[in-house]
Amino acid sequence: MAYRLAASAIFFSLCAGVATAGGVERKSQLVGIVFESGRYAELSFGAVDPNVSSNAVAGIGDFASGDTSPSYLQFGAAFHQELKDNLSVSVTFDQPFGADVSYPTGTNYFAQGSTPQLRSNALTGVLRYRTDTDFSI
Repeated sequence: MAYRLAASAIFFSLCAGVATAGGVERKSQLVGIVFESGRYAELSFGAVDPNVSSNAVAGIGDFASGDTSPSYLQFGAAFHQELKDNLSVSVTFDQPFGADVSYPTGTNYFAQGSTPQLRSNALTGVLRYRTDTDFSI
């Protein structure tokens, strides 16, 4: 019985690791703005300069990739408005997912010259109704 429990725990742990292996989430979505009071707005801007490099798989050659992750900019905006005493609305724009890879040419790396990109823009609307007992739906 203990063997089955341990094997199940290991199996499900590995499944959870595989499910998150993509690593393309750049920013969690902003839903906390719905709890602001009155009229509220915010802007966010970020500049990111990661440094990612690798080596080719053995047998293909011993070539370094160089810096494969170019710099990128990120923008976000959010607005909240109370419509009535117990009803409010929020709208958020952000760029939650993305990945940019650029393998430099002249490195003899097997993927040199390729530039895959993943970009996303999200527009999220949240309507909040607050009950008299300070419980929200």
